[in-house]
Amino acid sequence: MTLAPDELEEMAATTRRFIRERIHPIEQEVDDTDHIDPQVWQSLVDESVELGLYTANVPETLGGPGLTIAEQTRLWEEFGHTSWPFSYLLARPHRVLFACTEEQRSRYLDPVLAGKRAQCFALTEPGAGSDNSAMRTRAEKVEGGYVLNGAKHFISHGNADFAIVFAVTGPPLRGRTPQVTAFLVDRGTPGFTVGKAQRMMGWSGMEECELVFENCFVPDDQVLGTPGEALRLGLASVAQRRLQMAAYCVGAMERLLGLSIAYTRDRVVFDEPLFDKQGIRWMLAEAAMEPYLAREATYKAARLCDEARAAGRSEIELSRLFAREISIAKLHATRALNRVADVAVQVHGGMGWCREYPVERLYRDARVFRIIEGADEVHKEIIAKAL
Repeated sequence: MTLAPDELEEMAATTRRFIRERIHPIEQEVDDTDHIDPQVWQSLVDESVELGLYTANVPETLGGPGLTIAEQTRLWEEFGHTSWPFSYLLARPHRVLFACTEEQRSRYLDPVLAGKRAQCFALTEPGAGSDNSAMRTRAEKVEGGYVLNGAKHFISHGNADFAIVFAVTGPPLRGRTPQVTAFLVDRGTPGFTVGKAQRMMGWSGMEECELVFENCFVPDDQVLGTPGEALRLGLASVAQRRLQMAAYCVGAMERLLGLSIAYTRDRVVFDEPLFDKQGIRWMLAEAAMEPYLAREATYKAARLCDEARAAGRSEIELSRLFAREISIAKLHATRALNRVADVAVQVHGGMGWCREYPVERLYRDARVFRIIEGADEVHKEIIAKAL
């Protein structure tokens, strides 16, 4: 379903109010404590479900709004106006869950859509980030299911009700990448433990955790999708995840720019507003170019994906057909965000270095976007191969 322009902007305005009224007031406390109160979080989830934000990425066939990629991108831009941990209130069901069987839907997907169960995506390992061929977590086939052994790390919201766990189940059929299967593993399953919390430079309140599997038995009916094809399943969401991140960075740049303009207009230095000094204005002018250009690249890639979808192309094909455009959008937006964050700190002076002011937090949060969903160097290589 495609929304009329005024309907989309109304939904974006609703998102903006939700962020301003419900999230901004608690951002500082979450950053100070590195914790979000579970009751507060659940109330935010419930409100997001009611507003239709929580399931914004769900197709109509599964009871969602069926928004286009470009429409979802518009909402992700709005969520760039808050800290990344709160972005888990938008388009929350991971797309791989759409592969649930009917029986799995009632236990996993449907409760997630209702905001009653939380998931985490357990792919990354200490020795396997961008290189999935280095995955060491193994799942051995036994009667009635599989036995998992291994560990994951940097798992966001690792204390969720269940984990979507990726494990090697067979040797490579071609190339270097092994056969990998996805499993739905409930918290509390014998042999599955949540390890230490991993403190990060930014993203306070995210609960980045280690997940450990020691002779953890998972029955056959908790295999997600086709055994051995989990990486292909995950690839189907690559295009949207990278564009979502690019759009989020556009929103984050706009927030930093807005804070910087307001501060420099109010701050008086040598009897005149800081904004009246040409050197400062030029810094802000250059910063204003960044979200403008990043937005153009991001929405162009999103529109190309939507056009291909309408022509019957699969989600996996989108990642292949428009790999260059998607990588350009992600690479440019994430690097631009870091440049804008640096300008924001500079024009705020000491206040930009102060932890009591949001610019310092946004500066810390920005750095990791150049690493996750494909590091800068991965995207440079994708672009270079398309030359």
